[in-house]
Amino acid sequence: MVIYLNEAVERKKVELGRLTRQSLLEAVMEGAVLRLRPKVMTVSTVVAGLLPIMWSASAGAEVMKPLATPVLGGMVSSLIHVLIVTPVIFFWLREREIKRHVASLRLLGMSLLLICAAGAAVAQSANLPSEPERALANAAQTSAYARLIDPANGMTADDLVRYALEHNGDLQAARRMIAEARGRLRQAGLKPNPMLEASGAQVVNGPDNNLMIGIELPLEPGGRRRARVTVAERELEMKEAEVRDFERRLAGETRMKYAEAIAAARNFKLSEELLDLTRSSHRLIRARVELGKSAPLDQNLVWVELNKADAMRIGFESKAEIASLELKKIIGMPPDETLRLRGAFDLGLQPPPSSEALRRALESRPDLAALRAAENLAAAQVEQARVEGKIDASVFANYQRMNFGYDIRGFNNAGARARLLVYARNESRRFGGPPRPHA
Repeated sequence: MVIYLNEAVERKKVELGRLTRQSLLEAVMEGAVLRLRPKVMTVSTVVAGLLPIMWSASAGAEVMKPLATPVLGGMVSSLIHVLIVTPVIFFWLREREIKRHVASLRLLGMSLLLICAAGAAVAQSANLPSEPERALANAAQTSAYARLIDPANGMTADDLVRYALEHNGDLQAARRMIAEARGRLRQAGLKPNPMLEASGAQVVNGPDNNLMIGIELPLEPGGRRRARVTVAERELEMKEAEVRDFERRLAGETRMKYAEAIAAARNFKLSEELLDLTRSSHRLIRARVELGKSAPLDQNLVWVELNKADAMRIGFESKAEIASLELKKIIGMPPDETLRLRGAFDLGLQPPPSSEALRRALESRPDLAALRAAENLAAAQVEQARVEGKIDASVFANYQRMNFGYDIRGFNNAGARARLLVYARNESRRFGGPPRPHA
């Protein structure tokens, strides 16, 4: 049966060129039909010859029946296996081969397609760029560098410092603290407010009544107001010194960020020039490869270097943009506003000698002035606490009008009040007095 089926499949393959599931089914049916008649005739002949033995009851039948029974069963099972089971298994196996073949063809086709696409991409990337494309690339690179550097109209370091001193939010807040300190100084120099007191009484079931008005004026003995003014003055000096120190640090940080931005922009420009040189080298090597004077490996190596140069250019461009954003943040410029730098450093200033630099720092550094002002403020606060620990006094006078059947009018009492230091006393003298301010 398998031979008939193989011959039928080969004939169908020659006839159609390629097998499908339907053509395979038709070939299997054709081969099975060719084997049907010989098989049925053989089985019928054998069964017809052995059936009389199965029905015989003569002498020797008990010996022949056990011999004929497996032969009859084998012929019937062989008929079923050859005509039904074998074609089905043959069709199933050949169908699996067809599916595997189709899958392998599809995989091969996809692989060839990917290889062709990759080859086309490599060939396209390796080709020389056209003049318009080269012009666009150069224009894009030039514009990227021009967004950072403008040698004609860009801002210098001094321009950035002036802009920062005018627009930095932290500096503006520190200057408002100076205004607050000046307001506290003005408040500290004012005399204390007098106290006015009024009271009255009226009898419910009669015309009798009483009215009293009193006034009290604090005296602030022992220089209380002078100590309060001194504390406010020292606080104002400290705030002004802190603002000057903030301006100094802001100017230095602005110049430093300006230098970092210029350096990042120059590195970006250098990476662009390196990328252009690598592109020229790649074009030269590609031309030599086309002429057969260089190996294709040289072109691949230069292509790798070209990708490295492009990646380096992108990295330097991002660093330049970050440096520009940090500079905008320091000077108080909005992030979406355009910032172009002059691209030059002022190299005319030379640092003074170390001794002269040390002398200037000790005399004029705002941070040292702020620390000295803080020391003076602490000394003034200690002196204010010592002064306020002394006896305090105030004068008062009361005017009273009484109507209890007879009128009494006029100032009925006057005097002075003093706060005695019984429990809360100033103990500064017992511990050596207030610390002396730094000379």
